[in-house]
Amino acid sequence: MNNSFFRYLLWLLFFVLLQSLVFSQLPLGTYVYPMVYVLFILMLPIGYSRMAVLLWAFLTGLCIDIFTHSILGAHTSATVAMAYARPFILKLVTSKEDRENNVQLITKRNLGSRFFLTYISLAILLHHTIYFLIDTFSFFDFIHTVLLIVCSALLSILFVFFLSSLMPTSWNSASN
Repeated sequence: MNNSFFRYLLWLLFFVLLQSLVFSQLPLGTYVYPMVYVLFILMLPIGYSRMAVLLWAFLTGLCIDIFTHSILGAHTSATVAMAYARPFILKLVTSKEDRENNVQLITKRNLGSRFFLTYISLAILLHHTIYFLIDTFSFFDFIHTVLLIVCSALLSILFVFFLSSLMPTSWNSASN
């Protein structure tokens, strides 16, 4: 196995621990549940294989489902759906030049703040919509579900945007 696999595995472990030990334990209220682990999938290189991104998304979601004691499959489904939509979202917010250069790591420093914020906002909104629709599994209290989606997505976007500024500009510089 190549070195990048183990590097990605370490980053996955970091985000799973961060989500399960810190962000899942924050008492933020009824309508707020920040999910920062999605940053791991969102930061993968643009030229990375679609199948590999989907497999990493499945593994990430499964780990979060297990360690946060949520409905098994809710995080997994939402994360895989977000990973599947990732190329389409990237096509909307990045230039052809960025896609052809296979930006090593998708961060706000590599793409620019405006494009990165648009990218994470669309992806997180999609992720949270799928997650909370699976979690509530009902349209009975639709207003409550919409509030959960919007409030959680806004806080997640804020945390992910902040965390991304702390991340390295490439996976390789993380090990140096």
